[in-house]
Amino acid sequence: MMGFLTKWCWRRTLRHGMTLIEVVMAMAIVALLVGSLMLIGLKARQYTEHLRLAAEARTLAKAKMEELVAYGASTFAMTGATFLVTTTNLSSRGYPIVRSPIVVWHSADGLVVSPANAAYAEVHVTVSYPSPFTGNWHEDTLVTILEKEPGR
Repeated sequence: MMGFLTKWCWRRTLRHGMTLIEVVMAMAIVALLVGSLMLIGLKARQYTEHLRLAAEARTLAKAKMEELVAYGASTFAMTGATFLVTTTNLSSRGYPIVRSPIVVWHSADGLVVSPANAAYAEVHVTVSYPSPFTGNWHEDTLVTILEKEPGR
């Protein structure tokens, strides 16, 4: 009867333990899961950074557009638009944001003409910024139409 108990206890301890291969496999699975979660977190952070940068770029574009609208189309025609220069600003995280305003003069029928013969101005403000998510430069453009005052 003693031999029976000894064999039974020996088998019982083997059933409750784990082998080295099982431990290594479990650690490998956990490492893969943690690595995947870290990669997903990194991509989410980069995408959030891209969205923040795009919002800042749009805000700068709107500010420039408001400035140009305040000048008015007639001012563009008289001064030669010396304030239409490309500027570079830094975002809150240090990324460059390039603003490029352009004015295209049109006659009443929509043809591109000189400022003296124009009925209205088409104002474009383009902002360019490097995306932390894709690594490429992105561009957003705002466009508005400003009518030229008659007689100017």
